[in-house]
Amino acid sequence: MSIMITITMNKYFKIFSYTEPRKVDIAVGNFKGTAANWWRELERNMATFALPEVLTWEQLTRSMDTAFISVTYDRDVKIKLQQLTQGSRSVAEYFNELNNLSFKAKITEDDNAKQARFLFGLKQSIRHQLSLFNFPNVFELFQKAVIVEEQMVEKCFSKQTFSKSVSKPTSSTKPAPFFKKTYNNPIFKKPFELKTQETTKGDSSKKPVVKTSQIECFKCRGRGHYALSCPNNRVMVIKEDDVDSASEGDISKGEEAVEVTA
Repeated sequence: MSIMITITMNKYFKIFSYTEPRKVDIAVGNFKGTAANWWRELERNMATFALPEVLTWEQLTRSMDTAFISVTYDRDVKIKLQQLTQGSRSVAEYFNELNNLSFKAKITEDDNAKQARFLFGLKQSIRHQLSLFNFPNVFELFQKAVIVEEQMVEKCFSKQTFSKSVSKPTSSTKPAPFFKKTYNNPIFKKPFELKTQETTKGDSSKKPVVKTSQIECFKCRGRGHYALSCPNNRVMVIKEDDVDSASEGDISKGEEAVEVTA
């Protein structure tokens, strides 16, 4: 409670210029609850035991610290400040916490000491990039740390986006199965399949042309016609000792005739 009152009133007194007794009156006028009861008790003790009056803002803050802050508070705050690191905080959150603990611990440091304390608590990846440069003050160092942090976040986000796009192909880019790729590829076809395709290329409606000189009649052994349309009525007669040809009417009953047909 004492710390919050001190911080609030310090901001107010930086805007408006007041004398020290006036600062005490304004601060006391804003006390509520426990703080108001404490101040009434302090006024009674000052009047009863002839204690020194509180006339300045610094005296008032010292009295509040004695009344409301435990004996170990100052030590605990300094331990927290000594062990403070960025951790899971952002750079801005870490910087604000560092300033708050420094104020509560009432530690006054020069700019080089502040930069060293700030750098020591940063994440290693950020500290490594900042330790190579010199900065005029701790605020310049803080701003550069924020920029480095934003660049690292953007780089990490772009990597995640790229890995997702590669690992999860869309339906339009989904690769076809292996057999669909190789089915129409001549490399994967057997030789007899290639020959079959080559012979069947062209107009499939065209039938092969057979020359008449290649046609043989199985009835008369002539050429140029089939046995069904044979103009020759002579047939081949097979006898026991000889082969002769005769017309159909000349074949006797005692002879064995064989008509060769297709």
